[in-house]
Amino acid sequence: MDELAAARECVMAVGVRRTTFSDVAFRAGISRMKLYRRYPDLGSVLSALIARDLGAIIVATEAAVRDLPAARQRLVEALVRGAQAMTAAHWCCASLRSTQSC
Repeated sequence: MDELAAARECVMAVGVRRTTFSDVAFRAGISRMKLYRRYPDLGSVLSALIARDLGAIIVATEAAVRDLPAARQRLVEALVRGAQAMTAAHWCCASLRSTQSC
C-alpha cells in the first residue's frame, strides 16, 4: 500500500487529530525514516493526499461535463458533481468531523 492510501485509512480509522506519522508508516509497511525521506511531516503527507484526491475529482468532473453544450450548464454541472464527489470522499468527511463540532 502506498503512503497516501495508508494515510487515508488512518484518517478514516481515527480521524486527523489522532493520526500519527508512525501510524501512517506502519500501515504503509515502511519505516518512519523512509516516510520522512519523502515527506517532512504529517501535514505534508495529508496535503499530498488532498492534492491527489482533489486532482482525481477534478479530472473526473471535467470529463463528465466536457460534452455539455453551454458554458453555464458545464459550470453548474461541474460544481454539483464536484460537491457530490467530495461528499463521497469519506476520508474528507472524517477529517472535517475530527476538526469541527457537528
